[in-house]
Formats: sequence, structure tokens, C-alpha cells
Amino acid sequence: MEQSHHKIEMVKNIILSYLNIPIGSIHFDRRNAPVPTIKKMIGYFSQKHFSATQGELASFLNYKTHSSVSIGISTLISESEHSEKLRTQMKDIDRIIIEKGLSRLSGKNNEWYIFLDLNDFIIATKGTSSVLWHNMTMAQAETILGDGWEFTEHKKTEKFIYKRIKLTKIKNQ
Repeated sequence: MEQSHHKIEMVKNIILSYLNIPIGSIHFDRRNAPVPTIKKMIGYFSQKHFSATQGELASFLNYKTHSSVSIGISTLISESEHSEKLRTQMKDIDRIIIEKGLSRLSGKNNEWYIFLDLNDFIIATKGTSSVLWHNMTMAQAETILGDGWEFTEHKKTEKFIYKRIKLTKIKNQ
């Protein structure tokens, strides 16, 4: 239970940091804004990324019953369907949790999740080979790779690559 509380605390700190709220300024026994939304987010991300139980979350968030956690998560999901700002915040926080390696998704059974945040990138292709260049100009990429490569420049993309790969052990022969 203590390990779960530690992970929940880390999720709380990520959310508060993202929202630019001083960590010591939030008291979960109050209902003034933005405490209810933060509690809902903590419950949502804690269940999503490391399967915290509703009982653990209720204890951490000072709820009287575990059903308050379920109601809070459902309410947050519903609110995010109607609020672009909340949806964007949730996507960003989700990405941060994954990047920090807090998610149960990363490292499970030798599966790794790679997250690459891209904005302004170049893809060079030659036959079946491809190279992705980030934070580099087209001229720099052409100089490094030389002739025979086809270059495609992507500007203001604000895209990301999220790839799951399975690692296998290499056997010595």
C-alpha cells in the first residue's frame, strides 16, 4: 500500500507541476477550485498507469468511500469530452507520466514504450532505409547523408511517435 501511495504522490506532483500550482498549497480536505479537478485527475491517471485500487485512492484523496473515486473519474471523462482545454491538459499529463516511466505500460515483460516528441523534423529515405532527423536543417542532413537520399521536411507538426517494441535476448552462438 505504501508503494502505491508513493506512486500516487508522484502523479499528484506531476499534475500540480503541470498546472503551475505549488505542491504544498493543495489540501485535499477542501473543495475550492481547483482541488476537485486535481483529485479526479489523480484518480484517473493512477488507475490508468499503475492500477491503483479505488480504496487506495480514496485513502490518499481523503474520500469517505471508494465510490467517490469512481464517480470522480467518470465525471472527469465526461468533462473532458466537452472541454478542449481539459482534454489537452489530460493528453499532456498522460505523456509526461509515460515519459517519466511511471506507467505500468513501460518495461512490462520486456516491452518498452518509446515516446518521441516531434516538431519540425526531416525524414530521409533511400531504398528501404529511413532516417529521421530532429532539430536539424535540411542542408545539415544532406551534408551528413550525401547523395541518393530523398528528403521530406515536416514543419510545425506537433506530432509524436509512440511505439511499443518487444525486446528479445540475443543468444551467443
